[in-house]
Amino acid sequence: MTLRLGAIGWRNHAARIIDLADASGLGRVEVTYHPDYVPGRPAGTTRFEDLLGCDAVLILSPNDTHGGYLRRLAGYGGYVFCEKPPVTTRADWEMLRTLDTGRTYFGFNLRFSRWAERAREAVADGRLGRVLHAEVQSTHGLAFKDIFPGSWRADGARHRHSVLETVAVHFVDLLGHLLGPVERWDYAPSNVAGRGTAYDTCHLATRHAGGATSSVLASYAAPFALRLSLLGSNGVLTCDPQGITLHGPRDTFDPHGNFAAPPERFREAADFGTVFRESLARSLAFFLEHARDRRPLPPDLFDLSVRTTGMVLDVTGGTRSDVV
Repeated sequence: MTLRLGAIGWRNHAARIIDLADASGLGRVEVTYHPDYVPGRPAGTTRFEDLLGCDAVLILSPNDTHGGYLRRLAGYGGYVFCEKPPVTTRADWEMLRTLDTGRTYFGFNLRFSRWAERAREAVADGRLGRVLHAEVQSTHGLAFKDIFPGSWRADGARHRHSVLETVAVHFVDLLGHLLGPVERWDYAPSNVAGRGTAYDTCHLATRHAGGATSSVLASYAAPFALRLSLLGSNGVLTCDPQGITLHGPRDTFDPHGNFAAPPERFREAADFGTVFRESLARSLAFFLEHARDRRPLPPDLFDLSVRTTGMVLDVTGGTRSDVV
């Protein structure tokens, strides 16, 4: 069975997901919706009801529209894929708990990445040991491109915490997946480029329930830099443009008996761009396979998405009484 898919949104990142869906062999986007004009793709429409005849709907529109579309699809009988973050307001966050968890999926794709796989493996077999700290740096110069000031990412009225919601949230979710729920945080946003009213840079320092700490720096206003690192009690796992590496063990000594830098024990050639694209395809295929087979999606994935989103809302606007 090839799924008949509908898409809300059709440009930029939405186009990448549509192309992945069409290439998956599991489904094909046959309806593309935009509320204001007919999208420049096959079967473009401004009629929302055209989506309802599809087996699954992909919500790929700007972040602040997700909640409204999830509400409109509440009585829909098919499966729903919604790009991250699921929602951007507390009212919409509360609404998430009313959705059918077995048919609703949020696109936090780094959970499906090779880096996450290697981290889980290295913890399980003892090469990494207990994780003490995770560090993420993800920056590039989007804020200095001519298109940025007029984009929704620069509009503080729509997305005040832009880079947190679009870039950092991926890593916040991944670290929640690997290290457990966040108990405490310190959030420092800023507008470095000054080419819009939204924050183009942020740093988030967190402490997780198991005792590990993490640091995420994301920016649209700096040169390209991308590095993920997990420091464990027995090793260090790193993902950067050169690949995925594991150094260990802890008990490595020089000829004088002093602690020395551990040797490389594992290397996998995979730049992060490849890792990200691969995880996007894996995440989408996971959703489409469940939709094709009419199987319920795992509730723990839904719960983690809700928890990640709640935490982002917490750091940008105060504290709820029900963090998890």
